[in-house]
Amino acid sequence: MIGSKPTSIGQVAYCLGMSSKKLFRWYKNVLSGYKSPAHQRHLQKPGASRSPGKLSAKSPVSPDLKIPILNEKNMGSTICIDEKNINGDCYTIVSNPETNKIVLMVNTLRASQIVHILRSNISQEALFAVSCVTRDMAPNYDWVARELFPNAYQVADKFHVVKNIIDQVQSVRIRYRQELLRKQRELEEASRKQPKLQPDPKIQQELKDLKKELSNGDTQLQLLQRSKGLLHKLPNEHTASQKLRARLLFRLFPDIKEAYKFSVALRKWYQRPMRNGTSITPSRHLLECKKKALLEIITNHLSSPCEEVKNIAHFMVKHIGEICNYFLGYKTNASAEALNQNLQRFIAINYGTRNSDFFLYRIAVHFS
Repeated sequence: MIGSKPTSIGQVAYCLGMSSKKLFRWYKNVLSGYKSPAHQRHLQKPGASRSPGKLSAKSPVSPDLKIPILNEKNMGSTICIDEKNINGDCYTIVSNPETNKIVLMVNTLRASQIVHILRSNISQEALFAVSCVTRDMAPNYDWVARELFPNAYQVADKFHVVKNIIDQVQSVRIRYRQELLRKQRELEEASRKQPKLQPDPKIQQELKDLKKELSNGDTQLQLLQRSKGLLHKLPNEHTASQKLRARLLFRLFPDIKEAYKFSVALRKWYQRPMRNGTSITPSRHLLECKKKALLEIITNHLSSPCEEVKNIAHFMVKHIGEICNYFLGYKTNASAEALNQNLQRFIAINYGTRNSDFFLYRIAVHFS
């Protein structure tokens, strides 16, 4: 059970009525094959798979780089590139979404090292056979895809694009809240310096206005704090209380209204077009139509007085090619994110990664 599934050793030990530490030592030293030389290939060193010789002095790969998984058999026509933080180290994970198997797992984010490892250990035929690469917005992964997969088109992951847009909307809300907190602090400090018998009426009125309850019972600061959730949702998903809060929020803070409406337009643009109840088949013609529609949405916001709105617009223009490529096949990085969740669950049920080498060995057994 422990060897075939990512099961908690502690739970198995409890069912067997024995010490979890004793079972862990037994599994590690005897049952798992971790100590066997035949299974040490799961913790490969750079170049060990296809180039068993020593690394050259000019090689960008460090000799102590950890590569728990490197398997050419897991290559496919579509490749996902993502990153995962394990025990404080950032790992790049290259996976096949069709089989949910990992091709490469290495503790580096450097594009030059990733390119060197894959080019040295994966055949040219397998690299040229890749037709699509889905990835997040990191520029190093853009360079990896260009260098290794010349026949593939790149797709910016929909989740990461939408998250970036929503983060900018939330930045407007946070900016307004910080301004109100600063104003409240300055007014309270000024109020304390005033004579108690002759307070400045202007300062007192401004403080009163800040703490005044709105029609839904919130103060302005509470309104900004409690509006975080509704800005993540589309308007048709708001509850009755959220609709009232949204009306108050947009009336008092116009930049939030502009940023939110822009984000809603972009998120609706990202939805699959439907015809007769079914989604339209992805094609080059659909991509061109969507690209034209996106440029029409963005054009009016490139010169917006709100900095966050301009940031969204310029972000979309900068990555418009990879973003629109979503409509060539509706490809996303969902399988890579699912792998990340499985890895996180594996970490949780095994109480962390104290013995990093054995932990990486177990990952190699379960996920390669």
